[in-house]
Amino acid sequence: MKKEFVTQFLVANGKYFPKNKLDYIGKELEKYDGLEYSINSNYISPLRGVLYTFLFSPFDRLFLKDKFWGVLKFCLAVSVIYLYINYKYTNLPYIAFLFFLVWQFLDYITVIWRVKKTNFRTLKSIIKENGTIVNKPKNDNSSSDLENWKRDNPNLSLNDYYKQK
Repeated sequence: MKKEFVTQFLVANGKYFPKNKLDYIGKELEKYDGLEYSINSNYISPLRGVLYTFLFSPFDRLFLKDKFWGVLKFCLAVSVIYLYINYKYTNLPYIAFLFFLVWQFLDYITVIWRVKKTNFRTLKSIIKENGTIVNKPKNDNSSSDLENWKRDNPNLSLNDYYKQK
């Protein structure tokens, strides 16, 4: 793809991906062609992920396409209710509820990171399914130019590199 499109994509959608993966995304998008329309899919907003975690507590993992942990969290919520109904005079429901609260608290802390990771996995799968590799002549100076620029400008982002090009 053209560098201008890659720059525009990273500027517009960089907030949906982990910051440490933007360099990788830029390099991968330059390698492939034919992704202009397919990569502009609906990415999950980190704010929407936070809202889903607060509002739909047991189902937030399913929303982030984390099926195993989503089903496990839902089963834990159901087991807390079951233990409270059948064993309410013992400590079992309180221990299970405490475990659920700890898990929920950890989800509140890590929800933004998990949303960005899910968006990155979605983009990688779109690139693998829809992209065709462009056969460009191998230019060894281009990779060393990027590395030299990173070494000379450690406080600037990858977007600044593409803006200068």
